[in-house]
Amino acid sequence: MAQTVIAPVQLNKNTTSADLPIASGAAIVAGDDHVIAYPEEGKLIIAINNTTAGAKNLTVKAGNFLAAGQGDLVTAMAQDDVRYLVLGSDRFKNTEGNIVIQVEAGTTGFIMALYLP
Repeated sequence: MAQTVIAPVQLNKNTTSADLPIASGAAIVAGDDHVIAYPEEGKLIIAINNTTAGAKNLTVKAGNFLAAGQGDLVTAMAQDDVRYLVLGSDRFKNTEGNIVIQVEAGTTGFIMALYLP
């Protein structure tokens, strides 16, 4: 399966970020795995926007570590929903150090990843 790599935006403490509208994130490519590198330090927040005319599901794939047995996380999103995910590395990080998000066929929208200090 093809991959779309999402480049996270690093946020800094005690400063104001640049203007970060969800549409400035990476465009969803239906049929691709959307891959985000999990940070070695700090936290990761993922924002997802479904712009499809209708509801779609997205799936965060279980990784390879301690809590992976809890399985994938499937989230139903209505048209124009924006959802924010804070994901634990013990459940979702794979052996390459990434989070993998899959979307239903025909899904359009944006994914943005933010690294917190």
